[in-house]
Amino acid sequence: MKRAVVLLSGGIDSTTTLAIAITEAYEAYALSFDYGQRHRIETEAARRIADSLGAKEHHVAKIDLRIFGGSALTDTLITVATPIAVRNSLKRLKTLPISGQKPALKTDAFISTRR
Repeated sequence: MKRAVVLLSGGIDSTTTLAIAITEAYEAYALSFDYGQRHRIETEAARRIADSLGAKEHHVAKIDLRIFGGSALTDTLITVATPIAVRNSLKRLKTLPISGQKPALKTDAFISTRR
């Protein structure tokens, strides 16, 4: 039997990849990463997906990306920009006087709520 390692984040793209591998008769091994993110939603979703789709094994590799700093995904001191916060920032930009230059929209990260 053919074997495959599938990087499984818990999102739709990696879930589809795992499903295709299993459908095409691969013995699929799922690999996820715990990179020091603030929450466990991704790794829990990946575990449930690996179980429900029938991955042979699922492993979570711990990689602490906080040593690099500067990411709202891992640093609790950085505010996560939500779609509402971005919308409010855009509203404030529209009220600024026109000076020929567009002010920069400063955000540390944008997290999609597409999950």
